[in-house]
Amino acid sequence: MKTRNIKVSYERERKHGVIHQLNWDDGQWQHQITSDGSVSVYIFQEELDQQWGKKELAVLSTAGVSISMLDLDGSFSNITDNTQSIILTSGCTIPVLHTLQELWISETDVDLEVFLRILAYTEECTEMNELNFSVCEVLDKVDPGMIPSLLKERGVKVDWCSKAIEWYRLDFNTGCWKDDDGKIYVPESEEDDSDDSTGGTGSESQSGESE
Repeated sequence: MKTRNIKVSYERERKHGVIHQLNWDDGQWQHQITSDGSVSVYIFQEELDQQWGKKELAVLSTAGVSISMLDLDGSFSNITDNTQSIILTSGCTIPVLHTLQELWISETDVDLEVFLRILAYTEECTEMNELNFSVCEVLDKVDPGMIPSLLKERGVKVDWCSKAIEWYRLDFNTGCWKDDDGKIYVPESEEDDSDDSTGGTGSESQSGESE
């Protein structure tokens, strides 16, 4: 079969599928590099246990391949104090990637301090235009003064998919999270408080304030 040069490929079932191709010489699956020479890289928690993510990034770096999309599914831990590297749950780090256009952090809750570090890391990645949090607990309102102004100038989109699978986007001017209809995200605890005091829903009250 090898002599006929048949290509065997598969695609991960993710929002941004990355094609892998079988290398007949060593039996390993390899990224199929796109026409612009970049690849999308997924690092899953279960794969990090075998140091897969570390080896994968090392191979790509050595080969001079640019990484345009990075999806950390349960494998993100923190950002270093100098905001120059991502720390994975395995302890290995990913430095600032100047070719990175899109970063996904999935299945990992982050607090405000870590979130601001992630914004700072995003600022360092000069080509990044999308920062996505997926299936994570949505943060409360962010102080607009703490958001790097360069992100707004670059038009970076910061989106958050809640555990209820509802999408919100960060409004850089107000620091609020809004859905496609402009409705402001309100934590359930605040909605309950609003119900008790006004007899209405917190979401309706907040939506009215934003109009």
